[in-house]
Amino acid sequence: MDVEVKGIVKSFGELLVLDHISFNVRSGEFVAVCGPTGCGKTTLMKIIAGLLKPDSGEVLLAGEPVDYRRHNIGFVFQEPSYLPWRTVWGNVKFGLEAKVSSLGWKLTREEVDKRVKWAIELVGLEGFESYYPHQISGGMKQKVALAQALATDPDLLLMDEPFGALDIQTRYY
Repeated sequence: MDVEVKGIVKSFGELLVLDHISFNVRSGEFVAVCGPTGCGKTTLMKIIAGLLKPDSGEVLLAGEPVDYRRHNIGFVFQEPSYLPWRTVWGNVKFGLEAKVSSLGWKLTREEVDKRVKWAIELVGLEGFESYYPHQISGGMKQKVALAQALATDPDLLLMDEPFGALDIQTRYY
């Protein structure tokens, strides 16, 4: 999905965080936004995802204004988000259920289960499906968040420092 970021400005009170940011990303490209802590990377991604409104400017996905209720956007946050009362399987499934609900998808239970299984295997968490968040490591929780996003087969995947909690071997090999 092509992404067009046009003249994004965002302030929080007196603090100008994003000042006329513009760029284009073509479908299939991988782009990294780098910068020091507090420079606005997360804010920019939240605006691209449609989770935060800019003060001015616009984001277009496939030529249309961004709308998280219409566009299939996956977002892996810097801090893993999960429901503590759900298992690994249940948390990955929850992300897919939320997308099915918001985008009006028609998936059978078998299709949902197939996607959940695929995503869990892809991130290397097979065997941990019945574990709860308090029973797994921080890196594994981050993998749950990644599986949650991947299970929806997103048109756009945004990741905010997704590998920060992973061990050095997993991060680089």
